[in-house]
Amino acid sequence: TRSGDVVTPAFFPVIDLRKQDLSLNEIKDMGFNNIITNAYFLWRHFREKVLEVGLHKFLNFEGVIMTDSGAYQILRYGRVDVENREIVEFQCSIGSDIGVILDIPTSYYVTKEEALNSVRETLRRAQEAVDVVSKCSSTLWVLPIQGGVYTDLVRVSAIEACKIPGYAIYGIGSPVTVMENYMFDKLIEMIVAAKSILPPDKPVHLFGAGHPMIIPFVVALGVDTFDSASYMLYARDGRYMTESGTHRIN
Repeated sequence: TRSGDVVTPAFFPVIDLRKQDLSLNEIKDMGFNNIITNAYFLWRHFREKVLEVGLHKFLNFEGVIMTDSGAYQILRYGRVDVENREIVEFQCSIGSDIGVILDIPTSYYVTKEEALNSVRETLRRAQEAVDVVSKCSSTLWVLPIQGGVYTDLVRVSAIEACKIPGYAIYGIGSPVTVMENYMFDKLIEMIVAAKSILPPDKPVHLFGAGHPMIIPFVVALGVDTFDSASYMLYARDGRYMTESGTHRIN
């Protein structure tokens, strides 16, 4: 990236300035020179300031910064009040090192027809943003692969994604609802389906994977980078993560 190299496999801690319990200095002192933050939240709450000074200066972080587009909010709440091209152009303008289009995640609970719609719409949006992605080549752009637990759709999504130019990284979208239900077998099937199609010279990012119980498996399957806010969410709830499970502190 333009802000330095990322040695993979790499975990990107999620930074949320609205409720960040752990400072960026503390995260950097732990050895993380790469973070991820939500471009949609920046756009909604800090737009003018971050556009004025740029992302790295705004966060006071010189390392590699990845920005997500707000797709997780679509997964949780059904919609966001920003358009795909708008949030892609915003990520370019603020100087994101790694950016993501506004994809449509595939929830675990949807029908196959709904999953197919998320695949089609994500591919349409990836194509829609090609000119911005090509123009903003100093940012590495992520094209998320959708389809969820329907692995035949994951393969179709990967096949079609490979035909769209300009994207440096592929993402595996929507695993959060699968992992929340500890359906790691489904997650592994999703990753294998995507990796069986995607070119081996392109990095693969897994959204929302931050539990030490699953990280060794996804790394073994060829996932290069992953992100999660679980380190904050579990701590607030008094839970402690280990390689063999989660325990309540009390």
